[in-house]
Parts: sequence; structure tokens; C-alpha cells
Amino acid sequence: MGDRFADDGRHHELQFQGHQRHLEDSHLRRWRHNGLYLDGKKVSSFDGYSNTGSTIYDVTGFSKKGLKDKRHTLTLVVSGLKHPGTFGDIFTISDRFIVKGKTIEENSPKIAYDGWIGKANRNAEGGFYRESTSQTLSARCGSFRGSNEINLITATGPTRGMATVRARNTSTNIVDTEQTVDLNSSTVDWQHVVPISVDSTKTYVLEVTSADGAPVVFDGCNGNVVATIN
Repeated sequence: MGDRFADDGRHHELQFQGHQRHLEDSHLRRWRHNGLYLDGKKVSSFDGYSNTGSTIYDVTGFSKKGLKDKRHTLTLVVSGLKHPGTFGDIFTISDRFIVKGKTIEENSPKIAYDGWIGKANRNAEGGFYRESTSQTLSARCGSFRGSNEINLITATGPTRGMATVRARNTSTNIVDTEQTVDLNSSTVDWQHVVPISVDSTKTYVLEVTSADGAPVVFDGCNGNVVATIN
């Protein structure tokens, strides 16, 4: 499966039941340091740096056996530290998790990214979506260029509130367009489209957060995609 990228301060979290846990990551000259936390306690640090000049896959970033047979939480936090040999943009890749010999791919709804929890619903695109109440940590998609509109795919309903949607210019890292939308409705509407107007000559990443602490659905986005983002 495709890898999941993360940049500074972002975190991946997996809750699991079992005796053992295994994380596979990657090495490259542009990788960051990472902190690994098990049940809220830091248990390891992982330096993803490699001087080979090419990506090394199937690297074990962390492994633990002999855990109590109960619910555990493993969190990977991307730090601001980097190896002196790194260059350009630096980031982290998580490839998959292995629990009791079973593989959990990085795009599984069992893994939460920055608190965006995966949930199943047959009305969502592909049968599952992500949801968060965070007003600071966004779900992101892109990059987009060549059209005047980017669409956020979300959901409305009685449990929804206000959401903030931003189009961030990748060249300047400045938000060119910001829109607060009301997703509260007496009836539930899945795959609800929120259009955001942008400049077709610029490249954007679309971001969404909750504006009032109510849960927001991220069910994807569409537009003229020109690149994938970290």
C-alpha cells in the first residue's frame, strides 16, 4: 500500500489489543526523528536517516513483545529534529503496523492521524470516513492546480456544526481563501460538497478543521490534482 507522510508535530496513533506490536517505517536522507509512545509513555526514538541516497523499505521502527493482553495505544510523533545530513524538505513515512502477525496498512481506518479517527459508514466514499473535533489539527488533501474550484467532500446532520475550510498556497504557505461553513442540518446528507474558489494559476492544498468543536467529517476532496502532499 502507499505510505503515509507526516511533517513536523504530526502524529499517528493506533489502538490495539494484544501481546506484541511492530511498526515498519522507511529510511532516506530526508527523514526526520520520531518519538514513539506506548500508552502515553515515551518508549523509543527513531531516526529515519540513511546515507544510501535511496529509500530503504521494510525497516522496523519499533517492536515490542510481552505486553499485557489488554487495550494499548501506540503513537508516533514527528519531532522537529533532523539528522545533520538531511537536505531540502524532510518528513516521515509510516508504511504499516503489525499486531499479532496481522498487517494493518497505513491507510486503515484503525489508525488515527492527528486525532482524525477512521469510522465506517456505507454512505461514505469507499465505506469509511475520518472525523475530528480539533480546531487546530487539519485534514489535508491535494495538491491542486489548473481549475478555479476545489471541493471538500463532507457530511451534514444534526450532530454537525461549523467547519473552517482553507486553500493554502503551496508556494507562499499562505492561506489565500478561507471559508467557514455551517454543516448543521436536521437531516443527514452524506458526500456533501463544499466548493472553494481558487486561482487556477496557483497550487493549493485544501485543509479542514472544526470551527466550534463539533465533529467534522472528512470524506475526501476533488479537483485537478497535480501532486500528492506530505
